[in-house]
Amino acid sequence: MSNKMNMITRQISVLCALLIAAPAMFAQGLGSTDIGTKRAEAVAALTTIDENLVGYFPRWKLCEPDVALKLKHVFAINERRPSDEKGEIRITAAPKPIDEPGNPYEILLIQWGRFGPDANKNLVPGQIPDYVTLNAQDIRTKVPELLVQILSGEADAQGYTLDEPRRSYCFFPLETKEEPTEEEVKEMVNFFQPTSRNHAMSISAFEQALKLGQGPGQVWLYGQLGTDAIGLPFWTSGEGRIVLRLIPIANENTRNNAAMPSLLALRLGMAYRIQAGVDGQNQLLDFVAPRKMDAGPGGKVVAGFDFNVPTMEEFGISFNAELPLKGLGINNTVSNLETYVPYETVIFDTPEVGEYADSTIYLNRASGQVALFYNWWPDRGDPSNFFRFDLGINYNEVQQAALLRLEPGVETYALVNDARGLELFHPTEALDWVYAKVEYFNQSGRPFGISAQFSNQYLMGRVFVPIIGSWLYLEAKYSTNMRSEEQINLRPFDFNSFFMISPVIRFRI
Repeated sequence: MSNKMNMITRQISVLCALLIAAPAMFAQGLGSTDIGTKRAEAVAALTTIDENLVGYFPRWKLCEPDVALKLKHVFAINERRPSDEKGEIRITAAPKPIDEPGNPYEILLIQWGRFGPDANKNLVPGQIPDYVTLNAQDIRTKVPELLVQILSGEADAQGYTLDEPRRSYCFFPLETKEEPTEEEVKEMVNFFQPTSRNHAMSISAFEQALKLGQGPGQVWLYGQLGTDAIGLPFWTSGEGRIVLRLIPIANENTRNNAAMPSLLALRLGMAYRIQAGVDGQNQLLDFVAPRKMDAGPGGKVVAGFDFNVPTMEEFGISFNAELPLKGLGINNTVSNLETYVPYETVIFDTPEVGEYADSTIYLNRASGQVALFYNWWPDRGDPSNFFRFDLGINYNEVQQAALLRLEPGVETYALVNDARGLELFHPTEALDWVYAKVEYFNQSGRPFGISAQFSNQYLMGRVFVPIIGSWLYLEAKYSTNMRSEEQINLRPFDFNSFFMISPVIRFRI
């Protein structure tokens, strides 16, 4: 166990260093559910992935009488007994890293009972389950450490530490083609956002997330850079946001709550103006195209929800809105003009008070989306591959604002939007209103995901792929403008295309 603790300590140290540099930290979680109505609570997600693994987790049946007897005693003293106590004991482990094949296994699940396609299906309160489970947290707190070391191969059946870890007890490997249990299915379907962990973290240049708790009381806190919903990733929109995601209503349908744990997910937060991305001021990221747009001071309120239709949980409606908290005018001033992107512009009005600088800025203002969505598994028997489709309407405003110097010689400017010649860019043609998105997730073997979105006349793609185990990923986003060259020329804040790539670090406990 000392090796495992050292590994966890190193991961925590790395994450703490990254948290200091990251723009924000955030989270989501799931609460414990009654075993009679929900089945056994799902276990720890796999923490390392062998690139040759194409199916499920490494699993084996235990045939060592002495070890089996000790495990059954652990189940019994924790009041977990299956309907058939003569049933088998299954062990599920995390696949070993390719570069560390000699390490002992990390045990994720210990299960006892009868297994099969109909096991633990349609349980009613008070009914004895076909099989019972000790999950990763149970293994850490309820199973004797020496017994875990024997199961993992770190020690032999007598308890002596082995120089070369190996399973020195009787076992039969389970073929990967065998149908996984529901606990395993949960982790496959929700790999990137694990539902069976109390806490989870992820950090990238695009988003930082922190999850706390489980069940209806779960909370996710997100920090996001860019406004993906309108096709403006990273710093192209000139803003970031901090969003709290709550799950007030859980999905009680045991047929699909493993894949869709909530009926209602609420989002509430604040958007803020970012100062990074100005041309010539990003030495570390000078390979990334500079931004051409700003967000106004004062921030925005961010609100939204995802609602899955009861009894037809695959279908639902999604809503998102971002509204400025502060209007433009003589009382809305800025003084740090070097953090904005000004454009030389001829101003036609002569104000009674103050003087115009010869420039304007383009401010990303209100935006929102309303969409219907559908989750689809091509093969219900293989939940590791699924799609999500969204289709709806989009709205976005960009306001051109003139800079009005209030006092001669003082670099403080009011943001004025009512002078002649200033423009408000908003949807004027059909394609401006279209919002469509399709996502695909392959979560067997080495999980990856890909998505394509059309919104605000930007076509944006996203992909994430594993690099090392399940804790280090690589995520890339590419957005391209679908407007004509003539239309883009009329919108100085627009870009033709934008690309950004970032590592993603995941950590779950």
